[in-house]
This record gives sequence, C-alpha cells and structure tokens, in this order.
Amino acid sequence: MIKEIAEAIDRQDYQTAARLVNDFQTLENDNPWLKFYQVRLSEIKGEIGLAGQEYRKMLQFTANPQLVAQIRQGIARLEAIERVEVEQQQQQRQAALEKAKTNPSNREMGLLILEPVANEEKQPLAQKFAQIFKIDAYSARLQIPSRSWRLYRVGAMAELAVYVHDLRKEGIPCFCQPITAINRPRVYLARYFRAIQPEATLVYQSSHSDLTASITFDWSEVTAVVEGILPIFGECVDRDVRRNQVRKISILDYAQIIDLHLKKQDLIIRICDRHYHFQAGITFSDHQQSRERRTSNRDNWNHFASYLKQQLAAVPLWSDFPAFAETTADFYELLPMVNPHLDLLRIEDTYWDTAFQLYSALIFLEKTPPTATL
Repeated sequence: MIKEIAEAIDRQDYQTAARLVNDFQTLENDNPWLKFYQVRLSEIKGEIGLAGQEYRKMLQFTANPQLVAQIRQGIARLEAIERVEVEQQQQQRQAALEKAKTNPSNREMGLLILEPVANEEKQPLAQKFAQIFKIDAYSARLQIPSRSWRLYRVGAMAELAVYVHDLRKEGIPCFCQPITAINRPRVYLARYFRAIQPEATLVYQSSHSDLTASITFDWSEVTAVVEGILPIFGECVDRDVRRNQVRKISILDYAQIIDLHLKKQDLIIRICDRHYHFQAGITFSDHQQSRERRTSNRDNWNHFASYLKQQLAAVPLWSDFPAFAETTADFYELLPMVNPHLDLLRIEDTYWDTAFQLYSALIFLEKTPPTATL
C-alpha cells in the first residue's frame, strides 16, 4: 500500500493518495512511512508551516536512510518555497516603502512601538521579524519584548505603517503613532485638590502658562491611571580606585508621577510629588487634621497615591514605565520633538521626562477607552 500511495502522488492523484493513507492508517498506524506521506499531503495542500514542523520532528527520530533522504528532500522543497515567498514579500514591502517616500504628505514623523509577547512565542515570531527588517534571527529575538512596550523605530508615518501592516500580518503585535498626536492631548499639572467628593475639583497649572485655574470632573470620567518614577540626577563626590575624590553624576532621588486620563475631554491630569502643593487643599492623611503638615512629602505622597488607587480601583492601571523608558534612551532626536509637560530641575538634558510623556500619551491614544464605569 505504501507503494500505491507513492505512485498516486507521483501521478498527482492526490484524492486517491489521501484515501489510501486513511485506509492504511486503520491497518498500521505506527508505520513511519505512513506518517511521512501524511506530511507530504499537508505539503501538497500548501500547509507549509505545519509540514515543515512535522518533517523536522520526524528527522529527529528516523533511522531509515531511505526515509531520511525523502524527509530531507521535503524540507529542501519547503525551504525553496519559503525563500521565494520571502523574496516576494521583501519586494512588495520595498515597493510600498518607496511609494510612501515619494508622497510629501506621508513624511509626518512617528514612532513604531512593539508590544510584548510570551517567551514561548518569541522563537517562531523572531524568524518573521528578521525577514521583515533584514536582520539575523538571534538579534530579532532580542528585539521582540516580553515585558513591556519597546520603542523600536522613529521615522515617516507612511513607512512605519508599512512595517506595522507586515508585522501584524505575521502575528507580531505593534502600532505606530505620529508625533503630532502625542503632543495633541492637553496636559494639566496638578497643584492641589480643592474637593474630592462627590466630584473632584482640581487646581492646576497649564504647561503653557504660569497661571492657575480649576477644573471639576467626576471620578467616573477617569479612563486610565499611569504611574511612573523619574530619576533626579545630581553631582556627588565619590572615590576612584586610587581612593582619590572625584565628582560624578548620580541618581540622588526619584520624582513620583501619576497621570489621570480623561479621554472624553482629551485631557491628561499630571500629578507629580515635586509640584503638588501638599500644604493646600484636601488632606489625604488620616492623622492630619490641621493645616500643619508634620509628615514628609514622601509620606504625604504615599497617602495621596493610596487614596487615588482606592478611588480608581476599577480603572486600568499602567505601571510598566521603567522598562519602556530604557528602550527610548538611544532616540535622542525625540527630545526636541515631544513636549514633556514637566519642569523638573535638571542639571542636563535627559530622555526620562520625554519618555514618560511618550508612555502616557501612547496609552491615552492606543489603549484608553473613550469612557469608564466605576
């Protein structure tokens, strides 16, 4: 019957070959040649990925020289098909990129963000990623994140859109956003809450003005909460290997930040422990009943943050900022393009403030629903 199956495939009578395989399976299910012809029929049907996996799996447990040779021929056929498909895809991608470059209206700058995938999925996805960006598979595996978003590329939106289309087609989660969209939402810097129940009344300062104003909103309008810490750098004295005193820049402290997204109002309320006036407005510490604040700013912030998390427990919380920030370090061209909406005392430029604005704004644009229900 094995000979009959082979002859049916040779004369391209695949219907007869499939029937014979099914008949043979009832008689001798564990015959390795039967398994081979099952995979061969999968190959003929165009199930390239499945056939390739099965051929390679069989190769590990097959000792028959004739069968090994047949399996290797099958793998060679599949690899040739894959090479042709990859070349065609690269040609189509290059044509799309060239077309995007020729249109002046498509040159708006944007960001390409890779979303995390499970570790067990990285190996097969890395092969596709490597083909799209023309890099080796090992480097591709390192580029695909497993914890948080990764800022992978800055470029013209039309070009990034081509990559997003191809990456998503291969099952690699990603998105792109233009710089203009990131800078679009209003950002109010919180000074203090004048009231918190039943609605919240916030005194704020716009990042475009030194004047303060107030806004009243219902807590149900908050659609996302974004949490982050930003390092505060300063000069300190240390000793080198010869015990000589040297001055160097180190992290001296961290600024705590919480963003509240009000999607319906196209608004981000940014609350930073360095700018929030704990001496004014509502007191969030249970043991503070007077205007005299005897606790530290850190204690005040902890009480305040605890209240917000309790009040907004049903709202999505995003707190993977540090991992994302590390991926922005090499994109120095972003610094002048994005308004960080923060005024922290810096001894020199740093990517951290811009990175937080990117992280929060991208969540606002990509992941925040238009309304929330508490």
